[in-house]
Amino acid sequence: MFINKKFIVFLFAVLMGLSFCQAAEDADDDDDKAPKSAWIELGFYNPVQIFDENTDITCFRLSVIYTCNKSVNGLDTGLVCKSVDANGLQFAWSNTATGIMNGLTIGLFNEAGVEMNGMQIGIYNHAGSDSEENEVKTKTAESVGMQWGWANCADAVFSGFQLGITNVSTTLFDGLQIGIVNISDRPDKMFDQFQTGKFQKDKGKSSCFQIGVINYNPNGFLPITLLINF
Repeated sequence: MFINKKFIVFLFAVLMGLSFCQAAEDADDDDDKAPKSAWIELGFYNPVQIFDENTDITCFRLSVIYTCNKSVNGLDTGLVCKSVDANGLQFAWSNTATGIMNGLTIGLFNEAGVEMNGMQIGIYNHAGSDSEENEVKTKTAESVGMQWGWANCADAVFSGFQLGITNVSTTLFDGLQIGIVNISDRPDKMFDQFQTGKFQKDKGKSSCFQIGVINYNPNGFLPITLLINF
């Protein structure tokens, strides 16, 4: 099906115009805490971008080099894309959501700082954080989905599937790990103060099935095994 190029340019211009109008309305608001939003974001290198970091993008964002916004809901693409929350499709060389990522993320390096619900595909995939900034949020978050890459790491409660050369879970993993080296470690004791009684009860159980050359799981039938552990 042939799509007229002029129509695409016209549609893009209309959407950009609507985004500028929305931004102008937000700027005129007397309440400084009022949320700002735009349909489309175009950034070269932060802070050289159309809208500032506190803006929610609700349709599409293109990052030429590096762009940062409060949230992106829709298609997020470019070289280096960063936001607090991301919902939809992320497709870039590097994707970072310092908060919650819901949807599909494709890139060389993918990071969900607090929680990931969906799928990460890349060389390095990471869900959760042990940083002091996200300490409470990460330790009370529960990620659900799949990580597929060379190296996969889950530093939060994670339920799902890890497929890669190296798979690591440092908190509580419920699912399947397939790789050359699989690690499903016990959560640190500091997690107890943030978690429910159910978490504290489940952390001593084996709920991870591992298939790989070397498998480590202190709750498995053996702490270290070859080929299979559960």
